[in-house]
Amino acid sequence: MVILGQRAWDRTAYPDFAKFMKSVIDSRISSLVRSVANRTTRRIGRPGASDEGAAAYEFSGYDEEPIELDIQREDAEAFGAAVIKSLDGDEQAFQVLECLEADITKPAEIAEYLGVPVQEINNVQKRLRRKLNDLRPKGKGGRPWVT
Repeated sequence: MVILGQRAWDRTAYPDFAKFMKSVIDSRISSLVRSVANRTTRRIGRPGASDEGAAAYEFSGYDEEPIELDIQREDAEAFGAAVIKSLDGDEQAFQVLECLEADITKPAEIAEYLGVPVQEINNVQKRLRRKLNDLRPKGKGGRPWVT
């Protein structure tokens, strides 16, 4: 990071270069620890008929029919396509969206990753919110992204 010029050594804050490098390494490790790739999740599956206490694991979401799941998947794909279409020509907004999907959410982290000033990221996020707000459903059951 320092060698590539992505981080500058502030000699007043860190007079000792070794302590500065330690802080950079701590920051990078902390980012990696909080990243999506480092998270594991576990889902509770449907209980089998022979499971003891199966009623304790029943959730209301299990009542969905396969057709409902298929409709939800199609809606998600249609929404994703509409988002990509709305960002057509705005490469910065697309890059910020990719960062957000990768769980890089803080403007300072996004700015560091993309190599641009934080103020520019704030402006891009405003633009991104406006574009995505246009895709919000209008009224009951409306899905404007479905054509």
